[in-house]
Amino acid sequence: MSQGKLFMFKSSLLGLAVFGTCAAILILYFGSYHRAVASLQGWSITCSEPTKIVSDADVEGKVDFTFPLHNLQSEPIVVHGLGAQCSCTTVEEIPFVIEPYQDYDLKISVDGYGKNPGSTFADEITVYYSPKQNELILYLEVRYSENK
Repeated sequence: MSQGKLFMFKSSLLGLAVFGTCAAILILYFGSYHRAVASLQGWSITCSEPTKIVSDADVEGKVDFTFPLHNLQSEPIVVHGLGAQCSCTTVEEIPFVIEPYQDYDLKISVDGYGKNPGSTFADEITVYYSPKQNELILYLEVRYSENK
């Protein structure tokens, strides 16, 4: 192997080692790769599971979803609003506070009343929060069973 190729090979290995070490430090500090990327992009809240799908739901009942939110900031965040496309989508409590670097389980329900058996219902939920007047988008989907 020539000196130039050997130097390029060693440089590539060093670059991978540095990148891997930086990634590992970020993951250890933030708790997950998802939180590290979200924080570096300037987000205040992250959700590790922003999309939820439920199959074989009953049209005569409610379907409950839990979205795990996490505050990435050093100050409390107030969630002061929730926007959904359908009035059948409801949340337990608004407003609520997520303390610095803490988790909060956002509980959302979808009422199956009026839905057709075998149909699929999808909704986009916008979570409005401050102090930075930002929003987070969550998605849910309910697939109703054919029975009934």
